[in-house]
Amino acid sequence: MMQQLHTPVTNSKNIKRYNRARIYDLIRKETNISKQQIANRLHLSLPTVIQNLNELQQMELIRPNGYHDSTGGRRAQHYEIVSDYRIAVGLSITRHHIAAVAVDLNGHTIASVRRRQTFSFTDEYFRTLGAAVDQLIENHRLPPDRILGVGISIPGLIDSSRTRTYYCRVLDLDSASTDDFARYIRFPSFLCHDVASAASAERWSNNIPTFFYIMLNDSIGGAIIINHETFEGVNNRSAEIGHIKIRPGGKKCYCGKRGCMDSYCSAKVLTSITDGELHIFFDRLTAHDEQASRIWETYLDHLAVAINDIRMLYDCDIILGGHVGEHFDDYIDCLKKRVSKLDPFTTDADYVRVCKARNEASAVGAALSFIDDFLQKNP
Repeated sequence: MMQQLHTPVTNSKNIKRYNRARIYDLIRKETNISKQQIANRLHLSLPTVIQNLNELQQMELIRPNGYHDSTGGRRAQHYEIVSDYRIAVGLSITRHHIAAVAVDLNGHTIASVRRRQTFSFTDEYFRTLGAAVDQLIENHRLPPDRILGVGISIPGLIDSSRTRTYYCRVLDLDSASTDDFARYIRFPSFLCHDVASAASAERWSNNIPTFFYIMLNDSIGGAIIINHETFEGVNNRSAEIGHIKIRPGGKKCYCGKRGCMDSYCSAKVLTSITDGELHIFFDRLTAHDEQASRIWETYLDHLAVAINDIRMLYDCDIILGGHVGEHFDDYIDCLKKRVSKLDPFTTDADYVRVCKARNEASAVGAALSFIDDFLQKNP
């Protein structure tokens, strides 16, 4: 979860740490800020700010970063965090690919590798995961002693301890543990749900406190962020919107039921005419191909029904992510029109948005779990 500053207390030691954390958090969010600006923004005395800045520099968490333009007097020095003081790695595992990213304390991706690799529950495959992490670190010369850990994103449900998956039909996997996936990874690791991870990356990119995230990939997933935190549900399977019924008695879903959203809104619906290649579908759509256009119109109709259901339940912004969501910039208005016709309370649907976190969002979100934890406990 995103760092939330603790309520200040009367103990002097805790007050000092609280102020230091506030100063660090402000510098992280607003790079190139001066000590006087910090004092003004946080309503702290200048000596208190200076003392904390000196301590943060001694801890190697921040550093001076040039000077503000002069307004006639002495130029004010500004500060930034040492963003690579700690780094986290995220792995995204899908049926046919492995992606690895490195993320700094600003939440920025500083390195990435991607390889085609078909999933198999074998020692050889898990050795490949360790090799992908090592390749990322070696190719980009990342200091191993700065690595916080490796978040492993998979398309499956994860228990509350983040150590075991117990439902992963996409990978044809019933149950597996972190120890299975991380047997060749030399850093602390845990498992995480791919959609929740992508939503976490979106939370960092958008800084929206509450929203519903829809992942439109070869399978459909959802995640609910409420006041910056993921709502996981009693059984850690909230927001499984791929299995809400939008056409009762309709197409059979991979879950065995009929009429699920997944059967009508997954990327497979679009790529069924392009041999699995999504970019080719959108190329055809841009070229006004009749077959692609017809499929797309029906796709939008079904997606609008699902979005309206979500809006009626949660009354919050709805963000479209995943591989299909990344292509929605040119089509979001068409979707909004359909949604607004279904919404009984408003004549527009500006609450429907296109994702901002696009490059390996699930891997980035998996890494951000370690970053969030570090920021919660430090400085």
